[in-house]
Amino acid sequence: MLTNVEASGFSVFISLFVSLLLSFGFYLRDKNFHETASFIKYVLISSRFFVLFTVLFLLFNPILLQKEEILNPPKIICLVDNSESMILNDSLISENIKKKVGDLNKSIADKAVVEVFTFGNELKKSKITDFKGKTTDILGAICRLADVEQNKNIAGLVILSDGIVTSGGVELFNPMSTPIYTIGMGDTTQIKDALIKNIYHNDITYSGNDFPVEINCSIKKMKGVQQRLKLFFEGVVKFDTIFTASNNNYNFKYTKLVKASDPGMKKISVIVENTVKEKIIINNKVQRYITVIDSKQKIAFVYEHPHPDIRALKSVFFGDESFLVKDFKFSDSCPDLSLFNALVFVGASSHKSMNRWRRESAKSQVGGLWLTGVSGEFNFRKMSLERLDNSKNEAYTSIEKGFSLFNINDALRQFLSNTPPLSVPFGKWRISNTSQTLATQNIGGVTTNYPLITFGYSDNIKSAYILGEGIWRWKLQEKGNLGQFDNFFKKIIQYLSVKEEKSAFRLKYDKIIFNNDKVIIESEYYNPSFELDNSELLRLQLIDKQGGKFDYEFLKSGKKYRLDLGVLKEGNYDLIASKTVGQKTLVKRGKLIIEGKSIESLNLQANYNGMKNLSEKSFGKFYFQNQFNNFLDDMVNKDSFKTLTYSETFKEQLLKNKWILFLLITLLGVEWFIRKWKGIT
Repeated sequence: MLTNVEASGFSVFISLFVSLLLSFGFYLRDKNFHETASFIKYVLISSRFFVLFTVLFLLFNPILLQKEEILNPPKIICLVDNSESMILNDSLISENIKKKVGDLNKSIADKAVVEVFTFGNELKKSKITDFKGKTTDILGAICRLADVEQNKNIAGLVILSDGIVTSGGVELFNPMSTPIYTIGMGDTTQIKDALIKNIYHNDITYSGNDFPVEINCSIKKMKGVQQRLKLFFEGVVKFDTIFTASNNNYNFKYTKLVKASDPGMKKISVIVENTVKEKIIINNKVQRYITVIDSKQKIAFVYEHPHPDIRALKSVFFGDESFLVKDFKFSDSCPDLSLFNALVFVGASSHKSMNRWRRESAKSQVGGLWLTGVSGEFNFRKMSLERLDNSKNEAYTSIEKGFSLFNINDALRQFLSNTPPLSVPFGKWRISNTSQTLATQNIGGVTTNYPLITFGYSDNIKSAYILGEGIWRWKLQEKGNLGQFDNFFKKIIQYLSVKEEKSAFRLKYDKIIFNNDKVIIESEYYNPSFELDNSELLRLQLIDKQGGKFDYEFLKSGKKYRLDLGVLKEGNYDLIASKTVGQKTLVKRGKLIIEGKSIESLNLQANYNGMKNLSEKSFGKFYFQNQFNNFLDDMVNKDSFKTLTYSETFKEQLLKNKWILFLLITLLGVEWFIRKWKGIT
């Protein structure tokens, strides 16, 4: 390390001149000093001079410069594929790779340092491989490595993989500007394998409904071998068939309707069996889950007199077993409206009858759609009509921009824009707490600000209003947009039916997660003032299907809570979150399902094309695993292993060095001791 002091010549001259003047002047004028021995005089003058010079020089704030030369030895990085497909192909792969890395280390120990990184779900600097990675992302691993090892002297990158890419980019490139040497592991020979590639089904269905399950099965290298395919729903066989592969790359698809049972999370299992002793059997079975909803959506139609609009609206739900429709009159006694998901009011009745239904719907917090008609009187606190006369207008829809309560795609927007006009009363509507308006009235070619289809939200209740009558004409003129009428009104009912989370203590997480994805749980707690509050600890207990219990504590994230459980094993889990607020303990329960998904087992035939291209483009080379000795010879003979040298300069104020203080104290101590010893006062 080279050390230098950066200061102006003026500061050195002034410090030197003043120090010499004061030092010699002080002692030469001292009469007690004349009889002292010469060497003692010079010691005292020197001590005083160096103390004064140092103090004066430091006043000019000099800078200490330190220049250090740093050696950056060459490095070879081994990227080891730590995914499941590696060990599924070769049970001895761990020892095989360990030996290869060890041989490389010995061969170039005097030339370069060997570092090992593994990649599967994530990139890790580690020599330990467990081959439990659920995905293979070679490109992602190289890009992350480029960030981790930037500015390092990397002489080469060695990738040991079977080349089966299941995640990230298939087209590989090198962002590191260093040669990449790829070692092809695994076997390119297609093995005998019967596998379930995937099964497709709805995420949600209703109890009592039939839902389709599509099975996609692939049979490789088993021409003429009989296969047996079984479908289980909650452990009960729903489908059992035998088929024979007609070629060595045979795909078999089958769709089966399965009847949903009781509500809850239900397991679907598919298995393929044969008499062949397969090398890989993990992909012969797939499990998935479907959510069966407790009941159908119940809709109450409330009206006083028959009307074509009622029939048009009710036709939306005819034949759809997801909905149950019941009819009531305004004059009827109100049933328990909490049993319904949504209400549909058509037309008007007496103020007393309508108000009674509105009060009960508010008490049960059930949303409603109101087709007002043109002849009724509306004079409620949140909804009123001021008639200007008894006439009516024919109003076309003028669709508003920015509507976001539910999705309006191009086909539905076109349908709504081209519908026949609705008859609307001539007057001014007042609807309080309007959240969004979907369409305004276009009368005589003039777009007005008067709402035609609008939505409200008040006291936790959602409402929708169509301010007129005549939607039966929309149904008759669907034409090319067949089904859009039903689609539109089902969207409205769906919007009204969805109940927002009102609990002060909430857990947010995906209820069904694949076993290669992290489980992230977020939580919110609202205090009595409905303010987010995470001042208290929040704990979680995770219970697996064997009854094992695992305790966790949430981290605080802003005003909320967050917990990362990482990757969990396949199975069903119960969640119990608990939080103490004052003297009360709040508890929130939930269920979590981890689905098995082994992407790595779907294809075990090694694929070296991407690895070869990567090596070729980066001026490296591809080797089969039985050519590893050739690779070692090439590394030994490689002449590009060069240690790089660079220098770093460090600057700091000279005044900050503690050794200067110790030096000054030492010099002053020497001067004081000699003066006392010689009796100089």
